[in-house]
Amino acid sequence: MNLVFKSAKGEADYLAAYDRSLSLWPVAFEERDIETPFGSAHAIIAGSGEALVLLHSSLASSTMWYPNIGELASRFRVYAIDSMLEPGKSRPRKLPRKKEELVAHLAAVLDGLGLERSRLAGASRGAWEAAALAAARPARVSKLALLSPAQVFQPIHSMAFFGATLRCAFLPGPRAVSRMARLVFASPENLPREFLEQYELALRHFRLSASLGATPALFTDPELRSLAMPVLLLIGERDIINNEGAIERGKALVPDFRGEVIPEACHILSMDQPAKVDARLIDFFA
Repeated sequence: MNLVFKSAKGEADYLAAYDRSLSLWPVAFEERDIETPFGSAHAIIAGSGEALVLLHSSLASSTMWYPNIGELASRFRVYAIDSMLEPGKSRPRKLPRKKEELVAHLAAVLDGLGLERSRLAGASRGAWEAAALAAARPARVSKLALLSPAQVFQPIHSMAFFGATLRCAFLPGPRAVSRMARLVFASPENLPREFLEQYELALRHFRLSASLGATPALFTDPELRSLAMPVLLLIGERDIINNEGAIERGKALVPDFRGEVIPEACHILSMDQPAKVDARLIDFFA
């Protein structure tokens, strides 16, 4: 049984759309598969310099970094990793079911890429995964950037978000997809057709049970205090998951912390305001 997609045809349609989205990347890149105990992880690699690892948000895959990769790859060797629990080109043989298993998988991916220690940035669920790795394996992460993280500083309590997720899972269609897009993107009508088609196919063909592996649990105070590396938190002004309370909790608990609200951005702020987010990331990581 395919662990991520509902059908072979859905997977094939999605992967074709994934490749079309990659045409939006303005820089040369290579794709690489890394074997781990949980299956084959897919990475898109671009640029030169010191390592920067990117973990994407739910349902977006590593193609979501197309507005950012030009600037980031001009400064860093960027490794964008497809999640084992989400639609993408990673191929799980078994799904990580506990946070410890997910951390072990991510550490194996870094090992396969030859990265002992790197800068790490994640968006939404990818930010939770990044924070989990940083807390459990701090020697692997030199700096940590969290873009509108899920379940790191604040719990997800938006009924609109939960309702839209369930509608997409059980009643997929243009209206359900449009509703979800309006919740997470500031101006979905301005996004490229290639990415919107991929996003719609992810919502339509993704097997929701896959995302239940290593379900994000809210970080405790001791877990946040354990983040010893410099941490940057960016949230969108209209984020449906976080607000300024997330920044206040970060200031109170994380030893080396900075936080900022990005104006005119929703949940996926790296796509809503790429120039502002790129500038903050480069300043933080440089």
